[in-house]
Parts: sequence; structure tokens; C-alpha cells
Amino acid sequence: ARRIALGLLAALAGCSLTRSSTVWYPPLSPPPTGNQNVYVASAEAKLSAGIAADEAGDPVAIDYYYAAATESWPRHAAHAAAPSDAAFELYRAAVRKLLDAAARFGRFDSIRGITLGDGQQVPVRYFGFLWEPADFRSILPVGSYASRQFTNRYASTGVGVEYVVLTSDVPRRPFTGSRQPFAATAVLQPGGAATAGGFTLDFYDPLRTAATDTGLPLARDLTAPVAYAATQETDAWIVDFLDPDDNDAGASLRMTEPYQPGKIPIVLVHGLASSPVTWSHLENDLRAQPAIMARYQIWVFRYDTGDPFLTSAAELRRQLAALRQTYDPCRADPGLSRMVLIGHSLGGLVSKLQVTSSGDELWRSAAKQPFDTIRTD
Repeated sequence: ARRIALGLLAALAGCSLTRSSTVWYPPLSPPPTGNQNVYVASAEAKLSAGIAADEAGDPVAIDYYYAAATESWPRHAAHAAAPSDAAFELYRAAVRKLLDAAARFGRFDSIRGITLGDGQQVPVRYFGFLWEPADFRSILPVGSYASRQFTNRYASTGVGVEYVVLTSDVPRRPFTGSRQPFAATAVLQPGGAATAGGFTLDFYDPLRTAATDTGLPLARDLTAPVAYAATQETDAWIVDFLDPDDNDAGASLRMTEPYQPGKIPIVLVHGLASSPVTWSHLENDLRAQPAIMARYQIWVFRYDTGDPFLTSAAELRRQLAALRQTYDPCRADPGLSRMVLIGHSLGGLVSKLQVTSSGDELWRSAAKQPFDTIRTD
């Protein structure tokens, strides 16, 4: 009945209320390389041994995966600029399986790193992130995905493995979401003198970093978090429109990254019978522009579009004020006084009311006595 109602409304309103689908597939393991290089063959054998141990539930798989990744690293790094060699993917598969197994067997800690079978610690380091190590609650390797929500995929080849990281179920900061996705690239590489010749697990923020600390080009996928977020969209937007009183969540203003002092907020407000996923294409394109991201931060406002738009506008105004009081109580950040609101359809009305003051015009149009002369007990 709800979908029939939406179809009728779409026909009457002349706008599309349908939701485009987004698909997400995990990466596939590479086929055997057939490479005769002794180091590649050894790494491939260790990867196979790790898979066998993993299937048997033996945590020694972690050590095999680690050995496969470290042995294939020289070939992987050598082909970073043009990764056409099949052995290049061997390293990526080993790192993916290493991180997956370490997490499943309780051997990965976002602060300390990975613990191998002999107690050896593989240190973990972070480069360029606004997020903190404690925000790395789940990591999902990027495989293939497709969506009609956007037309451009912003990705580049290089060393490492692309991931989508999810934050915790309970947000650690006000005005951030639960299980909020962001991009990361994992590189298991020689750590230099600091690790006595051993390897470190390094995570890079691909939004702000294009190369490793040693200058190698970094594998990056900036679109993946946007695509993943679209796959998590439910039919809640239908309920928000048809039965807003049935939604316990209510309206919410959310930052797509931790608050960045000095940067101007771009606040995206969706339209009728919709959700912030509507803005996937714009968010995807904006995030790929370094000049934009250097000056702006992206926020989104979700609300029940079945509510009166005056109610939604008042809620947005309240939450904007609350966010500023939380992060800039002294009103010292000029960026928050220059925020840009972008609204679509009904969201345009909600946005316009943030910069509109009717004064006492509404009162004078309905009452004969001036408002300031009214006395109440």
C-alpha cells in the first residue's frame, strides 16, 4: 500500500520517488600466478597454506598470510606505478586475508597492531586521518560495486589495499553517525630502523594522502565509502514520509567526518520522500576535489518529510545551534558563520527558512492587536 501511494504521489507531483539500487561485492582471490620467481612461488605457497589453516580454524593462518605478504612486497612495490603483474595482486590478497584472520582470531588491535603466533607484534601506524585509531571498529576490503546514485568512481592504482572502515555502533562524537564509513588504504611495508628491519601495518587516509611516507603511489578509492553507505539504505525514508509519527529516530544533523575547525560547512538537505543518499553523487564529486575539501566540510540533514516543513526547518535550526554550541561555544570559528546550505525540492524550503525572518508579518496578518501589547498571565 505504501509503494502504491508513492507511485500515485510521483505521478501527481511529477517527480521520481524511487530508490536507485547499489550493489557491493567483496574482492575475489587472484588465480595462481604460475610465476617461476622463487620469491613469488614461495609467497604463493604460504598464501595457500594460510587458506588451508584458516579453513581448519587454526590461527597459524595469520603467520602464513604475514609471510606471504612480506615475501611478495618487493614485487608489489616494484609494480606500484603500473600494476599489471599478476604477482602484484598476490600481495593484496595476502594483506586482505591477514587483516581478516587477525580480526577474527582476536589478534588485531587498532592501537597495538597484529600479534603473530610467536608473540611478535606488527606495529600499526596512521597517516592523515581526522578519525582516531579507536574509530577503526570494522574494516571491509573494497571489491567491486555499482550504483546509479553516481556516475564517477574516483580511484587510482598504487601500493596497498583499499578499505572502507566503519566506526562503532555508538558514535564517539556528537553529531557523527553510527557505523559511519570512511576510506582507508592499508600497506604492510618495511618499517625501517624503528622496527629493527621488520614490517609495519600502515593505514593512510586516501582523501588527504596520495603517497606512502616513502614516496610510493598509494592505491586509493574515494568513492567506496559513498557506495557502501548507499547499500545500507533501507525503506525508512518511506515511513518517514507516509507515517512520520512512527519514526522514533526523528531528524538528525550529521557530520560526514569529525568536526574541522576553520572549514566552512556544506549542509545538504534532501527533498520530499527521500534521504541523504540523494546527495551521493554530489558528495562523491565534492570529496574528490582537494581544493574543495581543503576549505569545506560536508554535513547532511535527515528529517521526516511527512512532517510539516516548518517543523523540519525549526529542527534544523535547533540542531545547527546545538552543534555550534558543542564545538564552538565561544563563536570563535568564522567558518561556521559562512556555512552553505544546499536543499533539493522540499529541502530547499527547509534551507531557505534558515535565512528567512518573517518578523511579525504572520502575526499582523491574523491579529488586529500588535503582538507587543499582548499580556499573558
